[in-house]
Amino acid sequence: MKTFAKMIVIISGLFLFTFSQDQGQWKKIQTFTGSGIESTDDFYIKAKKWRVVWKASETYSGAGLFFSGFIKCDDGCGSLGKLFGNIVEPDNGVSVFRTRGSHYIEINSSNCDWNIEIQEYVNIK
Repeated sequence: MKTFAKMIVIISGLFLFTFSQDQGQWKKIQTFTGSGIESTDDFYIKAKKWRVVWKASETYSGAGLFFSGFIKCDDGCGSLGKLFGNIVEPDNGVSVFRTRGSHYIEINSSNCDWNIEIQEYVNIK
């Protein structure tokens, strides 16, 4: 029984050590707002991990909306880019990416006001 208790203590310690190594937080890099069909200005990602936090709402209530957003970049995104939102009613979401370098966003929308925040994951130590 003592061996089992020691194993539990060791496993618990390893578990806590593993999670204490990743002490980071999301830091805002850029915010974009708009409506309609637009391409954003370029933004540069240094971190290994980053995310898009987005929200789309109707411009005219009850008329329905369309929102579709794509991440575009010089390398690593592919020729069509990466889709992060494709909706036909008010919604919001978060999408995580792992590509560094220069990026921009292409938005296709109709009857839609949108807000997009770019955040990098940074370690705090």
